[in-house]
Amino acid sequence: PVGAAAQISLALSRCSEVSYNELCRQLAYRSAGDTATFDVVRLSYSLLTYLASTSSLLESKTAGRELIPGQGPSPGTRVVPIHKPLVDAALAAIFAEQQPDGLWEQGQPIYKSFRRKGRQIGNAFVFSIDTLGCLLEALPAEAFREHLGAL
Repeated sequence: PVGAAAQISLALSRCSEVSYNELCRQLAYRSAGDTATFDVVRLSYSLLTYLASTSSLLESKTAGRELIPGQGPSPGTRVVPIHKPLVDAALAAIFAEQQPDGLWEQGQPIYKSFRRKGRQIGNAFVFSIDTLGCLLEALPAEAFREHLGAL
């Protein structure tokens, strides 16, 4: 469809922004000791979403959005490179939350209920091994050097 490329770029850009914000929020909750709000699974998947969406934008060589035709990328719409210190801090926090058995807290359920039938699910959670596998695929091996003992 006409304009689809621009819409995809906008969606990826928004995805990058939202995941960056959630990543920062989860790190802030953890730093503040807010155990009621902090969720290591949300932190992990915010990190993964941030990495995937920002990498896609960078690989597409998108400079930013042109809000005024002929003016080039508008300020505030430029693609910002992945913030490595933030990624490192998130990865350190994820491994700091690892339990002695090598797993993580289950976090919030994926589905709280089905709307049509009103059934409560309660046992639909992300598996720790899937989260770890996704992290291993998304980041270079070097990122895990200081966490090798936990793997």
